[in-house]
Amino acid sequence: MSKTDEGAGSVPPKRIFACSGAADVGAIADQTARRLTREGAGKMYCLAGIGGRVEEIMENTRAAEKILAIDGCEKECAKNCLEQAGFTEFAYLR
Repeated sequence: MSKTDEGAGSVPPKRIFACSGAADVGAIADQTARRLTREGAGKMYCLAGIGGRVEEIMENTRAAEKILAIDGCEKECAKNCLEQAGFTEFAYLR
């Protein structure tokens, strides 16, 4: 059984990953993810933890009901990071 940050019996959350990037469009992607989290659409989660293969973050992401990746530019860092970590089922915004 994987370790999650939710209580027993709870529904796995929707995870939101944004490439916060060094450009203005990265900041917009980040702000969008934070707003979606505030509005209860899901929980913003650590994209760097996916890239670094941090086991707890990987496990919690595997347990997620849904995953949303948000990129601000054509480099598609959030999408690529998730795919390279083995996540293929996710919604995507750019």
